[in-house]
Amino acid sequence: MLVALSKKKYQQTALPVPIKVQMALPLTVTDMGGNTSTATATVTVEDKTAPVFTCPTAIMKDPDAGKCYATITVNEPTATDQCGIVSLIHGTRSDLKALTDPYPGGETIITWTAADGDNNIFSCQQSIFVSGSAVSEIQWPANVTVGTDPGKCTTSISSTVLDAPNVVTSCGNLSFFCERSDELYTDQPFPKGVTTVTWYAYDDNFDIQDSYDQKITVEDLENPAITCTSNINVTNDAGKCGAIVTFVAPVGTDNCPEATTVQTAGLATGSLFPVGTTTNTFVVTDAVGRTATCSFTVTVADIELPTITCATPDASYPANNGVCTYTVPGTALDPTFADNCTGESVKNNFNNTASLKDAIFPLGKTTVVWTATDVQWQYGHMQL
Repeated sequence: MLVALSKKKYQQTALPVPIKVQMALPLTVTDMGGNTSTATATVTVEDKTAPVFTCPTAIMKDPDAGKCYATITVNEPTATDQCGIVSLIHGTRSDLKALTDPYPGGETIITWTAADGDNNIFSCQQSIFVSGSAVSEIQWPANVTVGTDPGKCTTSISSTVLDAPNVVTSCGNLSFFCERSDELYTDQPFPKGVTTVTWYAYDDNFDIQDSYDQKITVEDLENPAITCTSNINVTNDAGKCGAIVTFVAPVGTDNCPEATTVQTAGLATGSLFPVGTTTNTFVVTDAVGRTATCSFTVTVADIELPTITCATPDASYPANNGVCTYTVPGTALDPTFADNCTGESVKNNFNNTASLKDAIFPLGKTTVVWTATDVQWQYGHMQL
């Protein structure tokens, strides 16, 4: 028996196919004898493919001026579906606020979702990042000027001086840390001069939001010190109008290095100090110009007597013609004298002068006493 299928089973109605539909298709079979038989087939069409769209790119923006947030316009993506119908597309913020609300500092995630009529869903996430904490005002520590600690070229600064900055207004949590320009810890002494302490403010994401340089100036307010030897008292060297004197030259000290000591008056050690008193003065100057002075005296006493030698007179001298006296014609009767120091003098007791020239002696024997005196009023006597 031959059976032929009716062409009707290949014919379809040219209608749009829904997202999901069941269709009843009639089937007829006919044999060669013209006998027929019919049946109905049910065809179910389902949409299993989700809609698609391109996820919006991430957005990064600074806060609005003076605000703790940023005003951002986000654009809803356009989705397509193979069946041509997208029943739902929406965005949900991670903070559950409306897409049009301002965005706070930090990251906000928008989850975009598209669904078709058969509940096929496609989603993606868009990052919205508002940088910084939008700090309005920080009260930074003031610059500090202090003196060195006694006897030191540094100073220890208390934690209250280096207290952390004060947040006056801020949109988020802020923490602080600081670094010294000399790379030492803040609890270590600060040296003389200027040290910069750089403060950093950072948010909960460890992002640096602001910074400030605090100047720590340490001044050397301490004077240097110097101590001289005791006063020196000596007698003159033999035949000298002075004495060789040695001493240990003082060296000044200071709480900071680079102090220098110079002698500003007197003579150096090992010099011939003259008879009398010489004042030696030493000055120490530190690196900032502060000074200290000390002095001591070197006193040389002249204990050496002057010398005097009388002239040798003749055995006798004749009286001058017509008179009973003798007039000394020159200086032959004057003595010679000397001293270790200049300035000595001589005189006699006959005419109280330094010479017998033109002196008139009476008849008989006359004793003349010569006296030499040095500058220290020391005497040497000789009798003629």
